[in-house]
Amino acid sequence: MTKSKTKRMTKDALRAAKARGVILGNAKQAEANRNGADAFAESLRPIVAPIINLTSRRIAKVLDDRGINTPLARQSN
Repeated sequence: MTKSKTKRMTKDALRAAKARGVILGNAKQAEANRNGADAFAESLRPIVAPIINLTSRRIAKVLDDRGINTPLARQSN
């Protein structure tokens, strides 16, 4: 089976399940993820506020220089 066929079949199956009223995902986990992301963003506010007008690349460099990783990078370390 090709990758595109698998992708199409998966999307079709998810669409059909949703149409049948199946609840997809995990609401508790989604809320926990959202809360964690909000807390992480809030913790960066004092650092990012003074440099908010820099380019994204420069902001990333400042955060990297300070040893601040993204949540994804922290998980893989």
